[in-house]
Amino acid sequence: MRSRGWLGIAALALLAGCDGSSLECGEGTIEQDGRCVSSTTYGPGTERDPETGACVPSETVECATGTRLVEGECVPDGSVVCSGNTVFDPARGACVLDPDACAEGTVLVEGRCVPFDDTLVGDVHAAAEPDDPRFDGDPAPMSPPSIGDTVTIDGCIAPANFDEDDRGIIDVDVDHFAFTVAQPGLYRVRADGKGGLSAAFAIASTDPALDTWFRLGIDLASDGSERQVWLPRAGTYVLMIFDSRSATLDLLPSRFTFARPVGGEGTCYFASVEGLETPSPTALTASTRTGALGDPQFFAIASPARTVLQARLTASSAAAMGGLVMSVGTTFHGERAASPRTDLFSEILEAGDSLLLVVDAVYDYAATPVAYDLEVRRPPRLPDEGTLTIEHDEDEAPYFWFEGQAGDVMRMAIESDGARLYYYFYDREVSEIVAPICVDEPCTAAERYAQLTGTGRYVARIYNVDGEHGVDYDVALQVEAITPIAAAVGTPSTIDLSGGRYGFVAIDASSVDWGRYVLSSLAGTDFVEAQTLLFMRDEEGVLAMDRGPGNVSAIDALISAEGFSRIYGDGPGELLIAVNDPNGSELDESLDLALVNETFVNVPVTPGTPVTRAADTIAADTSRLYLVRAPTGTELTFRATGAGSADVAIDELEADVTVVDTVDATGGGQPESMARTVGPRGWIALAVRTVDGSAGEVGIAIDSEPPAYSFAPGARRFADVCAAGVELVDDDDAMSGIVPLDTFAGFELFGTSVDQILVSTNGWLTIDGSYLGDSIGSGGVGVGGQLPDGVIAAQWTDLVARVCARQTAGELVVQWTGQHYNTGEEIEMQVVLSGTSRIELVYGPHHGPRFTEQQVGLESPDGGVALMPPLALLGADRSVVATARP
Repeated sequence: MRSRGWLGIAALALLAGCDGSSLECGEGTIEQDGRCVSSTTYGPGTERDPETGACVPSETVECATGTRLVEGECVPDGSVVCSGNTVFDPARGACVLDPDACAEGTVLVEGRCVPFDDTLVGDVHAAAEPDDPRFDGDPAPMSPPSIGDTVTIDGCIAPANFDEDDRGIIDVDVDHFAFTVAQPGLYRVRADGKGGLSAAFAIASTDPALDTWFRLGIDLASDGSERQVWLPRAGTYVLMIFDSRSATLDLLPSRFTFARPVGGEGTCYFASVEGLETPSPTALTASTRTGALGDPQFFAIASPARTVLQARLTASSAAAMGGLVMSVGTTFHGERAASPRTDLFSEILEAGDSLLLVVDAVYDYAATPVAYDLEVRRPPRLPDEGTLTIEHDEDEAPYFWFEGQAGDVMRMAIESDGARLYYYFYDREVSEIVAPICVDEPCTAAERYAQLTGTGRYVARIYNVDGEHGVDYDVALQVEAITPIAAAVGTPSTIDLSGGRYGFVAIDASSVDWGRYVLSSLAGTDFVEAQTLLFMRDEEGVLAMDRGPGNVSAIDALISAEGFSRIYGDGPGELLIAVNDPNGSELDESLDLALVNETFVNVPVTPGTPVTRAADTIAADTSRLYLVRAPTGTELTFRATGAGSADVAIDELEADVTVVDTVDATGGGQPESMARTVGPRGWIALAVRTVDGSAGEVGIAIDSEPPAYSFAPGARRFADVCAAGVELVDDDDAMSGIVPLDTFAGFELFGTSVDQILVSTNGWLTIDGSYLGDSIGSGGVGVGGQLPDGVIAAQWTDLVARVCARQTAGELVVQWTGQHYNTGEEIEMQVVLSGTSRIELVYGPHHGPRFTEQQVGLESPDGGVALMPPLALLGADRSVVATARP
């Protein structure tokens, strides 16, 4: 169940220098300040291991009290906190007098030192707990200050059991304040602690465009923190104040979170937010600039032509990370932060545009200033057609850009002069490869079609596996934007294939529950059938089709002369339809394509309520079509009786309208009966016809029983059982041995008696003690045709888990704790089985992974029935009860 990247480009996995940069140096040299130098010099605080050649912390580095060695750098560890008018001296490991600070017992407020006591009251007070959205709290509202004004804030940090979990765990206290700004702006934020509090703060945005943006103000060696923050967009921001020692800084830069509660009665803070005038930006006249991270630094770059600019920021420190923000006027272009290096690309700039580039620290708790290098590049544009000459750089694949329109399909053809190439492009955020042109291994030529979901600048990269550093090579390219034909349900569209390429149609099929794709008017040399592929319109990337693999799979594909029918139950939404001649193009083909609604009878069923229909007509040589809808797990009995002496038969249809079963057991005028359990799709499709093909009438009767289990919210809360129970397995992708139910009897799953189970680390268990498959299994509840069957899944996904079990006189608790393999999110969940056949799914307060369809539920021992609780019932610190039908 691994979800690893599709492309492992060894040629791009460059060696890192001692300071974490990405320059690869030859034998006897190392990277230093962007250059390969003799290995007799080293990166800061590092040296080269003579046996392995690796960069290791220098044994000569000794850190003072209050600091620790991290990646060759002495950084504060929070053990020495200076208060009052003192400041931490990292060289001495001690607090020394700060001549610029306010005197002991006072604090700086609006430029004056005032007493820090009970008489000091802020303009805004912390809201009543909980004010943390993690515990369904609401932040305290505040109004941002105008330029030259200051808003003050006060509150106390007092950890408590905010989520009121049964274990009584004390949660970290983080005070939240929400404010909205009408435009980008610069602010100074300061937080001072008293009563032993080491006050720190973070600012994040509620804007989806800034979902990875945050700025942290933290000083591990002080009882307060201060910094300037540039808010890059209009919108709502949240200021969070906490004790610096509660933060888990070891997880930076990958994520920022909290580990332990710090604070108590009397540990309080006084904070201020001051509106500042944004300084005029410094014009960048050279492509590189150096400096030190600190307050936001503003630079302006004049665009020389219609182009895209790339900014690269390098700042190597174990205790700091640099960030970049780009905008033109008030139009936000993007933000990016990474350590030790990050790249940010502008949107398409017109000639004369002034690009604002802001450099600052996402966080910086280093003991000494952190230097940065800023480089601005102008990547070339991919030509629509022609030859591109590229100078090979063995250390880095060059970037290129092209312009895309949401909804377009880009035809991309590439051919080298014999060199093997990797060629791919990124999503609009340049954070994920969405379109691999050459995949699995490099290629010398390829033609691919890629669907775009965004409008504007896209970034591509090309790398020559066989290249020689500094030597040019040529690549022939075609980059063609194809706008699909906009079609409507019921209206034919004419598709021209004379160019020898695919034709594309976009259609909203949301209203099509049962439809026919009609092909007609096929014209052209030997054009007798067409290949039709269906893709979801909202997926971005290379379309998987016969001209090469892709990362966007077709939901359907068929070669046909006249078309085909499909049953969706609920309309599939917006589709992209790709059509071509599967037998080779003669450059003269064309055809008409239409999606039309099939004529059928829609029959909604409420479990337990009979449904009857009288005198439905059946035309000669046809069938009457029925789409019977009911909740998953509903047990249906469908009866059809021909009028008079008419002999009828019932065909059960699959989604592709193939007949999967037929009932024709009686004679004329007698009822035919078919019993079925409604599957995860929520429908059963049936066709009723006369056996001899004559016209006639049919009466329909449907009886139903509710699903075998019902789901409802539960009262049980997560309580760890590992200490009192037995560890079954602690691993990645593993199965337990057989676990007998030996302390109680009577548990049944779908009426089958259960006396043993097997447990997978991937969040599910099976009652099939003979199962010999792996821990991944079929991959989800209700995945037909694959083992295991007889499954109970708390969350069937890719986990690295410790699995424990605890049996008592009346129940068995199976517990998974650990993390999600791909995201690292914490998991806390249990399945509880009782002698009354009651099943409970329990999730702890720290359970993180998002739930999706087919991850959670029950599957019958024969695999024929799969039941899943509504996703709305699932979540952290909740439980769900599955109760068997009486």
